[in-house]
Amino acid sequence: MLSTFESNFISMRLSPFILFVLSFVYTTINAQSGQTIYISGKNILGPCGDTLILRGVNYAPYNWGWSPSQLNISQIALSGANAVRLVWYKNPTGSTPISTYGNLTNLDSLLSKCIQNNLIPILDLHDQTCQNSPSALITLANWYTQAPVLALINKYKHSLIINIANEVLYVNWTGNAAAAQTTYTNTYTGIVNTLRNAGITVPLMIDAPDCGTNLSVLSAVGNTLQTNDPLHKLIFSAHAYWYSYANNDSLQMLSLINTAVAQNIPFLFGEIANSQDDVSMCQYALNYSALLNICKTKKVGWLAWSWDNDGCPSRQITTAGNFSSLTAYGNEIINNPSFGLLTNPPAKSQYLNGGCRFTTKAFLSGYYIGSQTMQNVLFLQNVSLSPSSQTDTVAIALHQANSPYNKVYETKAILLTNGIVSVPVPLLYIGNNYFISIKHRNSLQTWSATAVQINANTMYNFSVAASKAYGNNQVLISPNVWGIYAGDINQDENIDLIDTSLLENDIANYLSGYKATDINGDGNVDLLDAPMVENNVTNFIYSVHP
Repeated sequence: MLSTFESNFISMRLSPFILFVLSFVYTTINAQSGQTIYISGKNILGPCGDTLILRGVNYAPYNWGWSPSQLNISQIALSGANAVRLVWYKNPTGSTPISTYGNLTNLDSLLSKCIQNNLIPILDLHDQTCQNSPSALITLANWYTQAPVLALINKYKHSLIINIANEVLYVNWTGNAAAAQTTYTNTYTGIVNTLRNAGITVPLMIDAPDCGTNLSVLSAVGNTLQTNDPLHKLIFSAHAYWYSYANNDSLQMLSLINTAVAQNIPFLFGEIANSQDDVSMCQYALNYSALLNICKTKKVGWLAWSWDNDGCPSRQITTAGNFSSLTAYGNEIINNPSFGLLTNPPAKSQYLNGGCRFTTKAFLSGYYIGSQTMQNVLFLQNVSLSPSSQTDTVAIALHQANSPYNKVYETKAILLTNGIVSVPVPLLYIGNNYFISIKHRNSLQTWSATAVQINANTMYNFSVAASKAYGNNQVLISPNVWGIYAGDINQDENIDLIDTSLLENDIANYLSGYKATDINGDGNVDLLDAPMVENNVTNFIYSVHP
């Protein structure tokens, strides 16, 4: 979308196409997983490996003349958005002085506030909006390769997306569409390689041609462009100012989107709005509700134009930048029961929303009470004051996949009564393969049967088979449910007479409370705890791992 100045200038020359962004995201898992947002097939994945459908708003942070102090990122975060597309300039044409955009401290502050508010920033250069000069586009894109800009990109690379340029180049709007499409593909291929050679590893978003509207070209060339990117991290964006392009018709919109989805390239609408300019501002009412419902069904992301300060007041989401000042259109974007950002909130980036985690499931045989449930031991042993779904603390570790299988990371986490444990893990380990081990204060250290790739989608379930543990080292605790052996009280990786002695001593002293010798977790150390330990001693049970 444009400032009022840009809109009035371009509308004198262009047909009723004006602004809307559809972002194609083609994803290929590669070595950059775990360091940046990346791509797998049609999916955009966060640095933790979680699938992201980008849904949010467009925002011009210094608003074509507004003070640099007026950043409304915290207000945007209240909308439920998980991403925000940020209008930036190399050489602004409006009333904002070039010094505002030239001072990269302002950009640093902006990106930092996005990260603080759990918003994925999508940085867009707006200088060449609706222009058709490949050479000017190439020159503009070189802005990203400056050392100070590269430093900022690397600082926020874990969550940043670069939208190379807003709505540049024509294809259908030329006399030779086939030749123009080739020029479009070659120009962006060259730019992508230049940026990659400069060391930029974050995803690059490419707008559709013809003022951003032409999704069909992205469908035709998206796979080629993705292949041409050495990192295969391109996101394709079309702007759905489709009053003429799709005749404002929901069936034509659906057909265009279906064609794009079939290419297995993730895409989103980088700009979506309720009205489109032409000779005058807000000249055409857009069928945006139908489009957003299609996006919901097809799991396509979108970014609404514009948070504030648009040349068309009714196209603003807010009247003054504050969440409390929603317009009628803004209320639909935020609160519509079918597609609203708050009523149907998109998943936040796991990395920004508390850090990376993976999940494992295991049952401690001593605490198991049947029906896929364990004792709420922390309550029964007087550690917690209220009954809850918490069983006990466990230590989860990651070990090298190959000899010498060293432990590279360990953390404590709460094992729930249903066997689930959510494990925090540093970004460093995401995307790599490790053996998973689980330790508990009176249970036998148990390892996963194989090395497992660690990411947000990892759910390693020890309980479904003995073979899920290394060496089949688990015990059947109910039909089709396997558990970790109980009784390694002194944690020497053997269940033996030393453990029996410790248990007998505490039984003799009538101990109760949070004790490792309370094998069944009922809060008392008594004769009920002895049989399981004695049985495991008799069967010479010990920890098995590489």
